[in-house]
Amino acid sequence: MKGPTHITIGLIVYFSYLLICDYTFSRSSLGLAVIMSLLPDIDSPYSMVSRSTIFTQAISEKINVALGHRGPLHSLFFRGVITVILRFLHTNYYVSYVSYVTGSLAYLSHIIADAFTPKGVPLFRPVTDMRVTICKKRGVRKSLCVKTGGAKEEALQIFLAFILLILIGLYMGLYPRDFTRPSSVFP
Repeated sequence: MKGPTHITIGLIVYFSYLLICDYTFSRSSLGLAVIMSLLPDIDSPYSMVSRSTIFTQAISEKINVALGHRGPLHSLFFRGVITVILRFLHTNYYVSYVSYVTGSLAYLSHIIADAFTPKGVPLFRPVTDMRVTICKKRGVRKSLCVKTGGAKEEALQIFLAFILLILIGLYMGLYPRDFTRPSSVFP
């Protein structure tokens, strides 16, 4: 999937976490969630995160030569490494708990989203190089398959943006959180 789709999914994860756990918004945790939702694609020199600076472009090209795109950075093992690093930063350098959790979840959301593409992800690397994908040649699972940059991804992006707007509205108090009782917002 492309960068904007990953960012939208990362933001959905972020605002969902804030709503579920009743935490407050911070720009730093929001920024970290966006960065972490793009970070697995640092192994592609054509990705949004790689093209953001000259420094990331240079790193991306080296990683791509060494590992290829959708290699170990798209695995649960590397997600664990990222989580340990974020936990260390949370414990020792005053990175907020919300940043730690949402950053880790945003990274995971990227991996899960890429499992819906035909190429899939090496989810269990370094144990096995088997790629995991939701896509199959026929049936219901084929309809869940999203080609990167294709029409389905564009439609998915619009749908996810709508979901994100609803979550932001819920967070800001524009809609009632409890739909079983009347709210003072809606007389």
